Amino acid sequence: MLKSDLQTLRSQIELYKMQHLDMSPGVRAGQPFSGELLVRQLTHATSAAGEVEPSRRSTEKCPYGPYLKSFPRNPFVKGPQAVTVTGGAGPASGDGKTGWYFDVSKGFLYANDPEHKDW
Repeated sequence: MLKSDLQTLRSQIELYKMQHLDMSPGVRAGQPFSGELLVRQLTHATSAAGEVEPSRRSTEKCPYGPYLKSFPRNPFVKGPQAVTVTGGAGPASGDGKTGWYFDVSKGFLYANDPEHKDW
C-alpha cells in the first residue's frame, strides 16, 4: 500500500510540475514551502500559477487537476498527522511527526516514518 501511494503521489507531483511551469506543489515564489498548500494543490483544481479553486472542480480560471481524489495516509504513522506533509531541503527525518516529507531541493516526496524514510 505505501509503495503504491508513493508511486501515485510522485507521478501526480510530476504531472503538476509539467502543467505549472516546473513549479512544485507547495512552493510559491518568495514564500516558504507549505505542506498544507501541497495537499490543497493536489486535491483541488488549480490555475497555472498554482491558485487553488475552493470548489475542487476544474473551472475556466483553474483548469488543472485535481490530481488526487484525497490525500493518502501513511499507514505507518498514527493519528491525524498521517496525512500531513512537512518539507525542507534534504532527506526525510523519519520522525513520524508527519506522514510525508517533501524534499524541496529535489522536488521529491518521501514517507516520513523511520522504517520507510529512504524509499
